[in-house]
Amino acid sequence: MFAYSERLAKQTIAYEPKQILLLHANQLEADHIGELLDLMRKRGYRFITLEDALSDQAYSLPDTFVGEEGTGWLDHWAITLGKPPQGSPIFPQWVIDRSKTLKLPQP
Repeated sequence: MFAYSERLAKQTIAYEPKQILLLHANQLEADHIGELLDLMRKRGYRFITLEDALSDQAYSLPDTFVGEEGTGWLDHWAITLGKPPQGSPIFPQWVIDRSKTLKLPQP
């Protein structure tokens, strides 16, 4: 997903903007957070404040996206600019299977 997002950013807006990573508080992410953080370090990522991330000029780009496609800002900008994203990674089956076994929060 990181490689896809990096490539999409360069294809869409010609650089990699500061980005926001959304994590969910669930067992699947808790089980793999160490691996995720290691991967992020190896790719040269670092944590910044939300304010700093949103100061990137990319967040002032038009976003006219409406619909079910597109999972994030990069996808929305690409669709708005008439460059629909191609080659989005597919979740591995083990992730889909594991997510189905997680207990849902009780109301």
